[in-house]
Amino acid sequence: MFLDKTVDKYVDRFLRERELGYFSIKEKVFLFRELAYLIEWWVAIADSVIIVKWSTDKWSVHKICDEMFNALNNGETLSFSMSGLPRYFNDGDVNIVKSWEESGEMTHVLKYLAEEYEFMYKIKSKYTSAMIYPWVLLTITLLAVFMLFTKILPGIFDMVAWFNNVVLPPTTKFLIAMTDFLTQNGTRIIIFLVLFGLAAWTFFSTETGKQTLDKYIFQLPLLGKVTRYYDMIRFMRYMRLLMQSGMNFLEVFIFLKDIMGNTSYKMMIDDIIEAINRWETIWSTLENYTEFLSRDVVALLKVGEETASFDKTLNNAIRMYEDEFDKVIDGVSKVIEPVLIIFMGLIVAVVALSVFGIIGTLLDSVWSW
Repeated sequence: MFLDKTVDKYVDRFLRERELGYFSIKEKVFLFRELAYLIEWWVAIADSVIIVKWSTDKWSVHKICDEMFNALNNGETLSFSMSGLPRYFNDGDVNIVKSWEESGEMTHVLKYLAEEYEFMYKIKSKYTSAMIYPWVLLTITLLAVFMLFTKILPGIFDMVAWFNNVVLPPTTKFLIAMTDFLTQNGTRIIIFLVLFGLAAWTFFSTETGKQTLDKYIFQLPLLGKVTRYYDMIRFMRYMRLLMQSGMNFLEVFIFLKDIMGNTSYKMMIDDIIEAINRWETIWSTLENYTEFLSRDVVALLKVGEETASFDKTLNNAIRMYEDEFDKVIDGVSKVIEPVLIIFMGLIVAVVALSVFGIIGTLLDSVWSW
């Protein structure tokens, strides 16, 4: 039942994306940056939109530019044309553009939005690579071990059957037993892993599963720290982006809840919204969530809230943890690669000792004849 619902959800999502056109962050960066360049060269906004449309083969960008051009051609503003496309532009995008339209700094705000989204795209790519990289290496390692035990070692161990009363070393006996087990149960193991993966995927697609997964990811020794810094930087940068659009704190955190994918952050933001509605300070709520936000970040936000200098404190915190994030990302490969190399080295050493043990035993048997 759960699997059917999950599959149906993703099929519906795929069909909807295909019909409406998928608009990625990369494409949004392209749209904002191209519009900024054209407007900077005194091209009319409506004409700029059409030029952008024909400069790419992305169907979603074509659809967006057509909708925006129709609104602009009817005398509407750029922010109004964007507000009619809530699937592609959130309220933060619309309000930021709207806040700068009257000032005549349209080029500046579009470049700013492009740079902000480009950074978030890059940091997401780094995070995704850091999370996938160890699992790819581990999967390749386990597949190599499985092939070794099921395809290579059985042929070597078959030679032992030609000799009677051969005393084998303990490591060789262990490997023979392991090889026999994997050879006889390989199909069952693969079926079990596939079913287990489907069950896990189904469970983690539910709200309870997402909360469980997010909770335990934070507790992982190395990847938990990467996740913590990644979510913290996204939280602060999106907060700054929304605040610079002129939103009040309540509006900022309402939109942040929709932006943040981590369920733990959503719970934290719910508490912040309740605190704002009770006229309480933001940092008093953040103090209860130091497992997500570092204590120094909470302290900086407290100072910013008390001195009405939130932008400045956010900039300092973001700059500090962007550097830390890069260091942690670099540390992932430096730690995981040696561990996997040692793991593979130990397996090779055990296999080599076992094979040489067989050769030595067989040679002793031959000389005894």
